[in-house]
Amino acid sequence: EMCIRDSGDALAEAAAGQEGELARLLPELGETSPESRGEDGRARLFELTARLLERLAADRTLVVALEDLHWADRSTRELLGYLLRSLAHARLVIVATYRSDDLHRRHPLRPFLAELDRMRTVRRVELPRFTRAEVGDQLTGITGRRPGRPLLDRVFERSDGNAFFVEELARSLADEDGPGPGGPRGESLSESLRELLLVRVEALPGDAQAVVRAAAEGGSAVEYDLLRAVAGLDEDALIEALRAAVGAGILLPTPDGDGYRFRHSLVREAVGDDLLPGERSRLHRRYAHALEADPALVRAEERPARLASYWYHAHDPAKALPATLEAAVHSRRRYAYAEQLRLLDRALELWEIAPVAVREAQRPFDHADGYPA
Repeated sequence: EMCIRDSGDALAEAAAGQEGELARLLPELGETSPESRGEDGRARLFELTARLLERLAADRTLVVALEDLHWADRSTRELLGYLLRSLAHARLVIVATYRSDDLHRRHPLRPFLAELDRMRTVRRVELPRFTRAEVGDQLTGITGRRPGRPLLDRVFERSDGNAFFVEELARSLADEDGPGPGGPRGESLSESLRELLLVRVEALPGDAQAVVRAAAEGGSAVEYDLLRAVAGLDEDALIEALRAAVGAGILLPTPDGDGYRFRHSLVREAVGDDLLPGERSRLHRRYAHALEADPALVRAEERPARLASYWYHAHDPAKALPATLEAAVHSRRRYAYAEQLRLLDRALELWEIAPVAVREAQRPFDHADGYPA
């Protein structure tokens, strides 16, 4: 259905004589006439709609906006195609929006868009994600005040510049410098946002859901061979599961083609939050065992920090303490001082709960090698 607001008498005058047939699209015109139904009535409705818009645009520029085209049914797509073909010379601008992230590989809108791309009168505009500055402007508009830098950084990182996610995250903010979203995994997502993010994951086949859950705990990106070692599927089943997750717009191949990452970090966060505590620690333990068995599964410069993280989240202090100290040494050698400090703070946390034998086995601290003097 269409709705034209503030049209005054112009709509009534343009629709005069065809109100019953046009009422299928414009309910405010009155009751739908019986002859408007059926295939013939549908073709006539398309023609009458085009003529109606032509009359409304006779002495003004008319803009027709259709939002969320990814949810449109076949009849709506066909009507839009008819209007674009038949109204090329009218004083009319048709703006149709859709979310590209919602277009899986077999989505019916894909062939329709390919057909429109061949029309000279149609221009497709790809809107990029918001920059950090644009996210700041959006938060200012939502909250009525300029966000502080730490808060802006956290919201930008978690939202990936997605305007809808920024809006949803902003609802949970107490004030611009309050706790807000943050922390290693961020404060908990709202229940409504988490459910929205998980809808497409829960629609996947069982193997694909399991692979997505495993990928969520593997890091910002997970190498294919490492994911194969952790997923517990034969290669054919793993490929099919990954194909389903990529086709649904949940995972993406990494730019180097070596692994996979989540299209949106908030989806990864929602999937991780949905794991049971024992399920999460088990996944991290499997990652740690796989990496210890074959260190070549990840790049050498990433290996110490990844292994330390896996053992830490596996809740195994005996393994996590020496791995974390080794990762701190590696960070110091790469001049990554902020990362070194974070790892040393974690090592102090682990020191309190690690077995005595494990603590005694650590070599004396050496400032030159990355440990505090």
